[in-house]
Amino acid sequence: LKTSWSFKSTADGQCQVDFLIEFEFKSILYASLANLVFVEVSQRMVTAFEERCFSIICPGNSYQQIREIRKP
Repeated sequence: LKTSWSFKSTADGQCQVDFLIEFEFKSILYASLANLVFVEVSQRMVTAFEERCFSIICPGNSYQQIREIRKP
């Protein structure tokens, strides 16, 4: 398993975050099982990262409150 986070400033003063997950199993069975849960695991990692960012940037607000505000 290999994960990588990279952060880059954009021209408009924002921060672009790129997240890469790579994994490989020798067993075809394990690889198939991992593929089944890959989206869920990666989404949990991104959500945990977002929650931590918001706890630092907006300490008085909950992450859930901010997500509600941002919904389209």
